[in-house]
Amino acid sequence: MKNAKGDLQKQHGQHQIRSHKSDSKKYQGKILLSIDIGQHTTKLVLGRAVKPTVIEVKRAVSFRTPRSSVGNGRILDLNGLSQKISSVIREQKLQAAHVFCTMENAEIITREIVLPTANETEMKNMLQFEVQQYMPVDLENYIIQSKILDSVEDNGTKKTRFLATAVPKDLAQSYYDLMQKVNLKAAVLDIQSNSTSKLALAEIAVSASPLVPKDGAVAIVDFGYSHINIVLIEDGKYQFNRYIGQGAANIDRSLISVFEYSEEEIERKKAEDIDLSISLPLSEASSQDPDQASLREANIVKDAIDNWSDELERVFKYYTSRSKGKTVQKIFVHGGASQVKGFSGYLSKVAGMPVEQVQRLKCVQVQDNAVKNITPYLNAIGAFIRR
Repeated sequence: MKNAKGDLQKQHGQHQIRSHKSDSKKYQGKILLSIDIGQHTTKLVLGRAVKPTVIEVKRAVSFRTPRSSVGNGRILDLNGLSQKISSVIREQKLQAAHVFCTMENAEIITREIVLPTANETEMKNMLQFEVQQYMPVDLENYIIQSKILDSVEDNGTKKTRFLATAVPKDLAQSYYDLMQKVNLKAAVLDIQSNSTSKLALAEIAVSASPLVPKDGAVAIVDFGYSHINIVLIEDGKYQFNRYIGQGAANIDRSLISVFEYSEEEIERKKAEDIDLSISLPLSEASSQDPDQASLREANIVKDAIDNWSDELERVFKYYTSRSKGKTVQKIFVHGGASQVKGFSGYLSKVAGMPVEQVQRLKCVQVQDNAVKNITPYLNAIGAFIRR
């Protein structure tokens, strides 16, 4: 399987570092299927890259990932998941020559490495040595890939910023095996943070007034079910990403413990009923009142967001410390949890900065009228961009 920061190629034999070279021309214009496999929801997008930075979405569908088939980015039930994916592809007629997958896992390691700019061979040799120093794992068990982020000048010396990514071989192999079992031609396995950052940079490239600004620092945050993924973009360039092992599963557990809701009731509550903008006083004396129950539901979600905001603040402080005092100016959100009513407004209040849900991008042309916004599909869409 092929790579781009986290796009992974199936490898055998000795450990080696592969430098990513764009394969955008290979896939440009071809109808592709991109699958974003989440612990809670799996998203499938049929589309193509009409230009290196313009994506055309023909169909987009999602389904509840079979219970216990995926955990923290690892496939736990290959047969159950493959059967469900095959069924959805067949029913929705999502036929494509190649398939891309996106995933995220806490075991994936990313490191920024800065080297003096030299010729390709010299930098490859230097990178090989530096990766061995930076990665605190047995590299024989990992697939290593690097890509150039940008070039900088430090005290008159030209340097090149690389992003090196290490993915457990067995993790990559499991996704390859899944696609084989579904009878799909696996082409790319991409990391969600890489997919999101490519989409943000594409948006900047195609529009004079993009959603993601060309100047200043912004955070693009995926509020998923099992984890939160933070991507920092500064002046139109990727800076770094952070994986946080919290997500909407925390909300579900709290709702179950307090109200004993079923899974179906929780999904309906989050999609339709819970509204974080309500602010009536909570009264213990009226605990059976539907309005009071609604307030308690909203407060459970708000408590989770409060905790997540603390995690965001730690990441933003780290960014400020390494960026000579620059601060994050805006948060863009996507993912399932961000679709709760009032989510962006409440996060903006506790984080103390503007928050906007990503619903449309100028670099994404949606042809599926059933797709009201692209929030759930950003990771899958970004995988179409090959760079």
